[in-house]
This record gives sequence, C-alpha cells and structure tokens, in this order.
Amino acid sequence: MFGSRGSRRSALWAALTFVLFLAMVIVFSCSQNGRRLPAGLGLPVGPQVGTLPSMGEVNAAAVAEANVKPVWTASYGDAILASVSPAGDYVIANITYKEVRRSVPGFQVLDRNGKVLWERRFEDGVYRYGRAFSLAGGQLIGAVVLDYYDKGLFYLFDKDGKGLWSPRPVSGSITPVASPDGSRLAILNDSNHYLELLTAGGQEVAHIPVSDRVTIRFTDDGAYLYILDGDRIIVADSQGEYHEFAGKVTDPGEIRVSPDGRYLAVTTNDGVDRLNLFKPDGTLKWRHSIDAGGTDKLVFSSDGRYLVLYDFGTRGGIALFRVEDGAVVWRSYFNPPDGRRSLIRSAWVRSDSLEVEVNYTESYRVGRETVEEHTLVVFDRQGRPESRVRLPAKVDLHAVGDGSVVVVTTNNEIQSDGTVSQQLFWYDLLALFHPKGGG
Repeated sequence: MFGSRGSRRSALWAALTFVLFLAMVIVFSCSQNGRRLPAGLGLPVGPQVGTLPSMGEVNAAAVAEANVKPVWTASYGDAILASVSPAGDYVIANITYKEVRRSVPGFQVLDRNGKVLWERRFEDGVYRYGRAFSLAGGQLIGAVVLDYYDKGLFYLFDKDGKGLWSPRPVSGSITPVASPDGSRLAILNDSNHYLELLTAGGQEVAHIPVSDRVTIRFTDDGAYLYILDGDRIIVADSQGEYHEFAGKVTDPGEIRVSPDGRYLAVTTNDGVDRLNLFKPDGTLKWRHSIDAGGTDKLVFSSDGRYLVLYDFGTRGGIALFRVEDGAVVWRSYFNPPDGRRSLIRSAWVRSDSLEVEVNYTESYRVGRETVEEHTLVVFDRQGRPESRVRLPAKVDLHAVGDGSVVVVTTNNEIQSDGTVSQQLFWYDLLALFHPKGGG
C-alpha cells in the first residue's frame, strides 16, 4: 500500500532535501533584509537600492592638514560661550563680566571682523546667569537672564539690538527656538517641564506639558513644531493644536525635519538601532539598521536632498544618504589609535558640493586627566577625507549650516606664563571646499 522500502527512503530524502533548501532560502532572505552588515548599515526597508558602498576607514592624523588659521581672536577675562548666526554675519559671545563685588552677565554681538556691534549687560545687581541665542535664521536674538532663585526675564531683540518685546517673566532654565521664518517661537522651560508656543508678537498659542528630555524642531515655514519628548513625538501646528505623531517610533533618540518639511528623520532603538525616514502623515518611506554604540545624530543638507548620520557605532561612524530612495552615497568609520575613544560632536553638509565637515574628537587618559584632541575633517563627495584643521584644546564649537564659518571658544586654558585665558577664535573655511560640485 505504501510502496517498497526503497521508494519510501527516496521519498524521505526528497522531502528532507526540500526542507533544507527552503530553510536556506529563508535564512538568505532574512540576512539580506534584517542582518547587521559588517559596515554597520543594513539594507533599507523600502526601495531596493542594491549593494552598499564599501566602508572607508579614516585615521584622522593621516589626513592632509590644511594651513588654516583663525581670521581673528578675541580675549576675555571670564568664561564665554559663543555661537555664530546662520548666515555667518555675526557672532554672539556670552560673557560674565567681573566686577569688584559682583558679576554682571551679558553678551556681545561681533561682526565678521571681530568688531563689537552692540552689547547688553544686565546690571540690575541681582542676576547670576545670562545667555543669548541667535534665532529665526539670524534675524532675531533672544536672551534670558536669571537671578539666584532661578527667576528672570526673557528679552527679544532684532539683530541690530532693538528691543521687540517687553521682557517676559520666566522661571528656571529655558531654551528658546524660533522657526526660520520668524513666525513662531517656542520657549522650553527645562526646569519646570513645559513648553510655550508663541507668535512673533509674543502671544501664547499653546502651553504644552513635557518631560525633562526634550528636543524641538520647527519646519522652515513655522507651520509645525515637532517635539521629541522622552519616548513620544508630539506635533503642534501654528494654531497651538497638538497631537502625537502617527508614525511608529520606539525609544527615539534624535529627530530632524527636512528644510522643505517633506520628511522627518528619527533614530530609534527598539532592540536594534535604526534610522527611520517618515512622511509627515507618519508613513515610513525607508529604514536602515545601524550599529549601536554612538549618539546617532542627524543633519539634512539645506536643500533637503541629502541626510548625514554621524557618530553611530563605537568608533565614530558617518554616512551620507540620498533622501529620495534611502541610498547610501558613502559611509566611513574613524579608526583611532589603541587606547583612544573617538567621537563626532557635530557635522555639516554642503548642498553645492556634497562635501561633509565633521567636528571629530579623540579622547585619552594621561594619569587622572582626560585629554581631548579636536579636529575638523572635510570629506569629498565620494567620502574620501581630503583635509583637516586642528583646533585648540578645551574647546566649544559652533558653525553655520554649511560649515564654512566656525567659531571656537576656549575656557580656562592655561598659558605658558601660568595665566588662565578665555578666547574666541573665528575661522573662515570656505577655501577648503569645492563649490558647484567640483573636487
């Protein structure tokens, strides 16, 4: 009824062969769609873009050093923190002025040549802290000043120093963010965990409770404010209505909105670190798995066509993506010497040439002290490191959106004569790049 022993044995072997073949197909399929590739980026969920480009290995010390020096330097008597306007036409230097019996916080606005255009000092005698911010594409400057009880005022100026609002009472440490067109302003109260959404005239349109881990991103036209609040993303419109983002995100880390408002890039960690690109309605356009171990930071090009993921993995990974289809244009890892830790603190991408500039740091221990070496590294459009600029130690750095102007501050740097110095350096790096896609 069931055939001979030989025929039954042949049928059994055929069945086993088919099962093994099917298992191999499944394993291969999973490896292509869900595996973590050796270079730290999995193939995307979404459009098929083919084989990933080979991974570069970068030894920062071996990159050709550019002969770039600061255009000008300013020295201060006390600690400073500086930022440059998006257009690179002025820099804000936040300073604490020392006097005999008290400190008077304030800030200076300096032009491209280091000339002080105007300054503001809060001389009421009750304040301990002040901070100014360039807002709305550099057209506005917001400033906060706090007393010893964390009570204070928020001021809004135009870039020439004209006051635009009556000072607004605030409580606790705040962070102001404005839309690039200046139509909306958000004031994040870090201490008391709420966010105020305001019109350009200072009228409050929303008061949103938030947690103690918040990142804010406006669309360029000010129509929407994306709030990364702990494990959720909130979307607020210009009328103050807000709701949770429709896209599925688990344990989000970094959020960026493309300049044209068409896409939202989010890094997440739901067991596997991922880079996700969403449409505003929450539809997933594409997704990459990425190596764990870094901060997974993001920046769009100014035209919104390219996206840089940086400081992923344990060695400082960097990759350039084409936004439209998720294709990886190039990817690289820094390869620090043994005993050193690598970190990419910030990055910028130029839309005209697709060159990418990164603020790269290597840290190591000397006895009980941690030493940091700071370097700007420029990659060409193929991802090859083409030049580097060594920066002073103990620095804070801020740059315009395309990386062409960089301001560096050093605080409490000990000089050869034993004195302590606080300095501001202005770098013009335009000569490092190849406009119009050359190079």
